[in-house]
Amino acid sequence: MDRNALLAATRAEFMHAFIDPLDALLQQCSDHLFNKADIHPSPVERRKLMDARDILIRQSKSLKQSLKSSMEQLINRSFQTAYSTFRPSFSNVGTLSLSLVDTSTVDDELRIDTITKLLRNEAEEQLRDLNIRIALLFEQDNIKERENPFRPYLFSRCIASATEQLDIPQDISAVLTVQMAEALAGRIADIYGALNALLAGHGIAAELQLKIRRSPANLGNGGASGVDNGNGHAATTDYAASPSQVYQPAIGTTGNPYAPPQSQSHMEPTGYLTSNEDLLMQWVQQQSATWGLPQREPTSAATTSANKGSGWLRAPQQVGQVLRKLFIGQEAASPTQHAPITQSLALSIEQMTQTALSAFADFAQDDGSVRNLMMEQRQALKNSTSDLNQQMIIDVVAMLFEFILRDNQVPAEVRAQLGRLQILVLKHALQDPALFNQKNHPARLLVNRIGSISLGLKHMDPSGERVTKEIVRIVESLLSGDHEGLALFEHMLDELDAFIARELRSSNVKVERAVKVMEHAVNRTLRFARISAAMADSLSTITIDGDLQDFLVNHWPRVIERAEREDPGKAERYRLVVPDLIWSIAPKTNDQERKQLVLLLQPLLHTLREGLNLLDWSPGQQQNFLNWLAEFHTRALRAGSVQAVVPSLSQIHEQFTPLTQQPAEADMANANGKPVEIDQHVLSDALSEMESQLTIIDQRYEQLLQDPDHPSSEGQSAEAQDEQPLETDWNTHLQNGVMIEINLDGHPALARLNWFSEHARSLVLSIDDQSEPAMISLRLFKRLLQNGRAKFLETEPLFERAIQSLLQTADQMGQQPAKT
Repeated sequence: MDRNALLAATRAEFMHAFIDPLDALLQQCSDHLFNKADIHPSPVERRKLMDARDILIRQSKSLKQSLKSSMEQLINRSFQTAYSTFRPSFSNVGTLSLSLVDTSTVDDELRIDTITKLLRNEAEEQLRDLNIRIALLFEQDNIKERENPFRPYLFSRCIASATEQLDIPQDISAVLTVQMAEALAGRIADIYGALNALLAGHGIAAELQLKIRRSPANLGNGGASGVDNGNGHAATTDYAASPSQVYQPAIGTTGNPYAPPQSQSHMEPTGYLTSNEDLLMQWVQQQSATWGLPQREPTSAATTSANKGSGWLRAPQQVGQVLRKLFIGQEAASPTQHAPITQSLALSIEQMTQTALSAFADFAQDDGSVRNLMMEQRQALKNSTSDLNQQMIIDVVAMLFEFILRDNQVPAEVRAQLGRLQILVLKHALQDPALFNQKNHPARLLVNRIGSISLGLKHMDPSGERVTKEIVRIVESLLSGDHEGLALFEHMLDELDAFIARELRSSNVKVERAVKVMEHAVNRTLRFARISAAMADSLSTITIDGDLQDFLVNHWPRVIERAEREDPGKAERYRLVVPDLIWSIAPKTNDQERKQLVLLLQPLLHTLREGLNLLDWSPGQQQNFLNWLAEFHTRALRAGSVQAVVPSLSQIHEQFTPLTQQPAEADMANANGKPVEIDQHVLSDALSEMESQLTIIDQRYEQLLQDPDHPSSEGQSAEAQDEQPLETDWNTHLQNGVMIEINLDGHPALARLNWFSEHARSLVLSIDDQSEPAMISLRLFKRLLQNGRAKFLETEPLFERAIQSLLQTADQMGQQPAKT
């Protein structure tokens, strides 16, 4: 097909994919605005959301027409400003057009920029392919998103222009613009996918040709100066700083759009590799550019023989073994044998730190890629030290971040902050290589935490502004206060966790109420467990009726716990009545004891009746208990002589000292220090007191706990298994804000973890399409994980994913035959 005709067909497909779903998109916006208003804690914001929804319903027809006309004018103008070497003609284009740089206020432009980033992140892979195909179609070597006539900016500008035409208040217009952008974000990947499918069907493949670029100054000596080239960026040597520099497009190729060229004739290397380390860098860059896609080995041209040198990698075939030794703590030299950081290397790191601190905006590129400063400065850093271990660490950190900075699960703006953080990771790795083999290293934990929260970013903060701002603050605090060492990483990790917890609660009033209920229930359950444990300890050497023991251990502590919160004086009386009750049912062998019991009975029964009213017992249950107790008192009064020695009232009071003298404000931990499940009576009371709604998954899906396919191991009870520590992998994932897929009724649904207490063994989730938060016990959640009915969306933490990808790349490289 003629290129003009193909572009016209692509334009038509673009408009078709944009316009056809508009009715469904506007309905989705209306529903989401209502849901947001329902849960928003601010009355002012709720009013704005409902006003925006009302306008959307009343003016949906005119809004749809505005969206259509705005996009038509924008796409026409966009074609006119595309690559200047080729201009398609559209004879039927009207004279009226919109300017792609038309602005109203700074706030509007910032909002449009934020929306553009959101849309780009939602369709990163499809957009990358489309950018390549458009460049091929225009016969261009440079792949630039801004030259793509279908780029995300058109959508954000179209939405903003359409809402402006409604002539509504600016704050309502902003709400409507953001909501429409969020709704469109879930569909934009399909739009770009349709364009890619059309172009691929006409032989325009998103294949890239590898060209290894080297600066002319370095071709003769095979070295790398690493000096600034005049534009603020260090000159590169035997590798490119980003995929857009590594790859050049090849026109007319077919097959897998991500597969490398299939023969050496397709390759046009501009130089040769100078070392085994450089060869490894080439493999890493090629694999990282397609991370998350089906992996293919680089072509034969990509495995050009390297010059043998004295670097840390003596033979490419050994690279996997060498790296594994580092990652399991068996590097060639022990940490104590590493040479101190030279003054030259320390100065280079300090300069890079200042660059990361002062010019962070340069890390995020226009095409969504992130600048890898370590790759740019790699040779300069290595030239600053003669220690092979340090040179290896420099290379390994650069390669790990090549994968981290290309991980599409993390939004580009967050990856840009990780790009700044890599300098500090290098510094701490040089000081202590244990960073590579200790999963709980503070620097690794922070990188992984940033990665884990990014996966659920759009569910917690659709615009990403608040979370990204907090990550920027944390990174800048680390860069400016690095003299504090790893303690600052730990402190910043705690601050990030605290921020996430606050954000999860403040963004949804129902979640906030649910978390308050759970925290209240946890504290009450722990108080109950503490009182119950003291009661059981006091009863341990006394033989009494089983029903009475059950009452005293499992029911009366609830009375004491509730009284402690309402009237501490009553709580003390409820504690002291227990030894009186125990003595009252013991046999009375003389008149003095009988008289003492008669005097004690009236206040005893009064206190018991008062306490029973705090339980959720019916009047009939209470009377049955008192009647049962009266029978025991009758037997005690009629008892004759007994062989056993009956303790006196004072002796029994002394026996119950752990209960009667237990401080009301004791540490909130149960006597055994074991985790406890939240008491269901306490939880029910807390929900009623705080007027909150919470779905209790354990009650609705109790059958899942009796799964016959997963019996208790080795005869252990479910409770015994529940007390066992969490598996390491699960414990790593159980953090506030992580995303989960859960299947309770045969239909998988996304859920977000809003709150987790390992001590209380409970989780609070927000499940898609469910208006109320849900609570699930850790025991049931573990069962769901075991039988495949629940899983974490992030299978491995970010740093561990990078290590695995690096090892896979190293293994592929090591399997290549040595070349001479």
